[in-house]
Amino acid sequence: MPGFISPRPPSRNTISEKIAMGVKLFINLRSIQFVPMTYHEELFVPSLSVLIEMNTLNTVEVNASCFDARAPKLVQIGNLRKLSLISPGRAILQLLPDWLSRLSETLVELHLRVSSAWFAISGNLISLYPSPIAGLSHLAS
Repeated sequence: MPGFISPRPPSRNTISEKIAMGVKLFINLRSIQFVPMTYHEELFVPSLSVLIEMNTLNTVEVNASCFDARAPKLVQIGNLRKLSLISPGRAILQLLPDWLSRLSETLVELHLRVSSAWFAISGNLISLYPSPIAGLSHLAS
């Protein structure tokens, strides 16, 4: 469920480190959602580093809080079965084909939530990833 987090950056706001420490405690974490309505740019950077190392994680849902400058870190997460990107920006879309290629053995659901205006301007989803993903059984936009 989306929430409101202070957009104040560290050092006065230490929530990013606390979130990362909390995520690390869930050693069998299977699913995570990072979809706040407000955030500072570095909010999930420490958490993304933790998620990269988690081999039990299989579902990720993220919004702009993990895109742009954070996108290269996000796409290092592997072995996902379900991936949901909410209003993905140019940075993540440019990295998406390579990421999907790396996820092709495990990914079965891909959700791209975009506005209809964005979808019409950007073309169709097939152009994002023209070759088939081996086990993909569900593609939604």
